[in-house]
Amino acid sequence: MNYYDPGVSREEIIHPRIRGDPISKVIETELREYTAGIIDELAEDFHIGRSALLARIIEDGVHAELVKRSVRLYADRKVSMWKAAMLAGVSFYEMMAEIKRHGVPLQYGVEDFEADVKTLRKLKSSI
Repeated sequence: MNYYDPGVSREEIIHPRIRGDPISKVIETELREYTAGIIDELAEDFHIGRSALLARIIEDGVHAELVKRSVRLYADRKVSMWKAAMLAGVSFYEMMAEIKRHGVPLQYGVEDFEADVKTLRKLKSSI
């Protein structure tokens, strides 16, 4: 089974490089008083503004969700481990650790190895 052309819908994939994006967008939300109080306390502890703290929390959460989704796509045999790592914006080895942490068995056969070699050659030639 070749996982490199998975037929994964575009809606399932967003660009993995969310960190460091210089473009920002204002998003409003409502929080419970208790949660807002914790946000204020944490912002004060870290000596940063509430907005900066919320942006950090949201970016960390989005990254975690990208990793979870990539693990799910790998577990469902829709993508290879390499592709899962790329979609999550993590290294191959970090994805390997996440897959193991989630108890997903490795899905790697001869066809997968050949596809990985092909991809590595393609990447090498583009450098």
